[in-house]
Amino acid sequence: MMTVSRQLKEFWNSFAVLINLGVPVSSILIILTEGIGGGPVGRAVKSIIEGLNTGSTLSAEMAKTRMFSKVELNMVRGGEIGGMLDVVISRIASGKMTTMASQYERFWTDLHQLLSCGVPILSAIEISSAHCEDLLKEAIKKIRNSVKEGEVFSKSMKESGMFSELEITLIDVGEETGTLDSAIQQIVNLC
Repeated sequence: MMTVSRQLKEFWNSFAVLINLGVPVSSILIILTEGIGGGPVGRAVKSIIEGLNTGSTLSAEMAKTRMFSKVELNMVRGGEIGGMLDVVISRIASGKMTTMASQYERFWTDLHQLLSCGVPILSAIEISSAHCEDLLKEAIKKIRNSVKEGEVFSKSMKESGMFSELEITLIDVGEETGTLDSAIQQIVNLC
């Protein structure tokens, strides 16, 4: 029997191949349950199918399984919102998500350090995103532009679809209480 780690790798690889062939997500998941079989990943996929049948989203159902990383979940949610699920799934399967996870953590760490030193929010966001690539860089650029136009940081984050509800809530509280750098420190601690 395959390890959970191996089953997850097989899940992402198969998902990427099938979605790029144009197979609908619901059909992909049914095919994957047959290929993966039982075990924790097989049960998780069956649970996802049940949730999708009730009208839920893929990312929401994946989160309920607690089988997928925060970065994977945020990327799938971003892919759903941006209509780029095939691209996101392919990146996860290719292993680029490990790079994305480190970029994500570095963004929050750099942002915290810059804000703690008194760098204005727009400059801090821009500088912190300099090392980011692809979808993350594009999302942060849109957030920065929204903040520049007067939108609050937390609302811009939510609209991007790239950040968890907890991160958005922490930023919202930080903005309201004037403790944004402390809120970002909490996010860094979670990464």
